Amino acid sequence: MDEFTYHVQFSSLGSLGAAPQYWLTGQFLNSLAGGAETDGKHLRIIYPCVEDVRNSNEGYQAGGSFPYNNSVAVKQPYLLDFMYKWRSNHLGRSRAMPHIKTYAAFAKNSLKPLWLLVTSANLSKAAWGDYQLKKTQLTIRSYEFGVLFNDPESLDMLPYDLPLTKYDDNDRMWIVDKTYRMPDVFQKTWPMAKSGRCVLSFGDTVLYEADLKALENGRWLSDPVISFAFEYLHEKTLDETKKSKISFVNAAVCQLIKLTKANEVADLLDELTLKEKEHVIFVVNDHDDPSRSGGSHWSLLICRRDLRPHFLVIDSAQGTSSANRKPTDKLIQTLARYFGLPIDTRIERATKQYNGMDCGMFVIEFTRHYIEVYDKIAVMVKRMSNYSS
Repeated sequence: MDEFTYHVQFSSLGSLGAAPQYWLTGQFLNSLAGGAETDGKHLRIIYPCVEDVRNSNEGYQAGGSFPYNNSVAVKQPYLLDFMYKWRSNHLGRSRAMPHIKTYAAFAKNSLKPLWLLVTSANLSKAAWGDYQLKKTQLTIRSYEFGVLFNDPESLDMLPYDLPLTKYDDNDRMWIVDKTYRMPDVFQKTWPMAKSGRCVLSFGDTVLYEADLKALENGRWLSDPVISFAFEYLHEKTLDETKKSKISFVNAAVCQLIKLTKANEVADLLDELTLKEKEHVIFVVNDHDDPSRSGGSHWSLLICRRDLRPHFLVIDSAQGTSSANRKPTDKLIQTLARYFGLPIDTRIERATKQYNGMDCGMFVIEFTRHYIEVYDKIAVMVKRMSNYSS
């Protein structure tokens, strides 16, 4: 059966033995091959590496769904020889960490599987079984459910890209109980610091005791506090008509858009359904280095897509010296490409801050004021539209 290759993709794995031939390339691989002995070089394992998780849509938090522990990992280092990264560019899901479990067989040089098994079974002896009592019995400890596909249409559902992308020399498997100091896309490390007691839950936003410290005098507002303010304004100050025309993009999502690669950002923006809105409000942070935490200034960017589309910048630290000039320009270029708009940037005259920490409050107030004058803006746009026609 050496002319076939077998792909294994899952979200959790157990203790497989001290050497691959004890179970992985022995019992398990032979089972995939219909009982025929198969060389281990024909096995491919698809599992996120640390960098896949760190740069994912959820950052390190996505790693909580991959409960592979270090106490098990240190006993089976040979797994690295079989490892391939999670890549799903053809579905726009490379940054969405997979919880799906799939197993597939491929003929030599083929990019379409002969069969595809979609199942609840992870890679473990408990799920797939293990010979015991001198191979006189097969012990399976878990109830699993799966569907085996072999029709041409269903085989096109393969969730990952081909050809596979092998781990780089410095890549390591994601291990849930290890410490990772390199900040993720949300500037968080792993394990995430405990935030204390939950003090408020509103919509998609949760605030903890640690977030309240951002409200103390002399501190910057944090991402969660600004996100709460945006969500509160959206839900409590907009009627259904305005909600259909105005969209808020909170601090964390805006940062994700800034740091997403150009060839992947359209998929992210599509999920936000922004093309249906006339006014899209972004809160922009000046931090643009994903390799470390940081950031010291907030400003507002509004993409107006009504009669005369343009980008409106509202910044309490006005002028060309503003720390947000560069990241804002970068975001405008990304949005202009996505919406198919010319780059027409206008700087709104706004109240200026006189200290180094009130920018977050100004962003919230600028947003609240923009909502308050929205009706006047809509009337002006309607009049201009009637005049043009």
